Amino acid sequence: APVSRRRLEFLRRVSILDRLSGSLCDAVLERTGSATVLRDLSRRNMLLTPLDRRDEWFRFHALVSEMLRSELHRVEPKEETVLNRRASDWWAEHGDLDRAIHHAIEGEAVARAGELVFMGVPEYTTSGRNATLTRWLDRLGEDEVASDPALSLSAAAAAATRGAGAQAGHWVDVSASLLDRMG
Repeated sequence: APVSRRRLEFLRRVSILDRLSGSLCDAVLERTGSATVLRDLSRRNMLLTPLDRRDEWFRFHALVSEMLRSELHRVEPKEETVLNRRASDWWAEHGDLDRAIHHAIEGEAVARAGELVFMGVPEYTTSGRNATLTRWLDRLGEDEVASDPALSLSAAAAAATRGAGAQAGHWVDVSASLLDRMG
């Protein structure tokens, strides 16, 4: 059966998510009733795979997800940014820092990404996840890191954890300079 225009819009907009639940989709789309839509689409074998026995979490098949995200980027690029920011907020509220950071970066919310990365520094640097921290900083890029005190301090921590003292010192100086200017 063909997918209605409303369902296609729903699928396109939630394609930014690697996992989908009713409450997550409701928050991202600022609507209600997403759980019913997800269950219905899944039962009709419409592009979604259940991830649990209670039909609470789903994911798209990889190629479908890629196609829908590409379409979203082409058709609604501004909406894509807004949706990612909402997803970041939802994941942060639900304790998944990695997904919250990912969506903040995708949503071009650099200051928010900086806050979230900084919040994760203790966990990332003490639990053997410094490479994850470094990957987030690399995704943001050196210019963005150098423009945000929280990100530059995060870069200092990542460098110190790697044993790169000179680099850590550089980022501490950058952060101190930014904080001085903020007064």
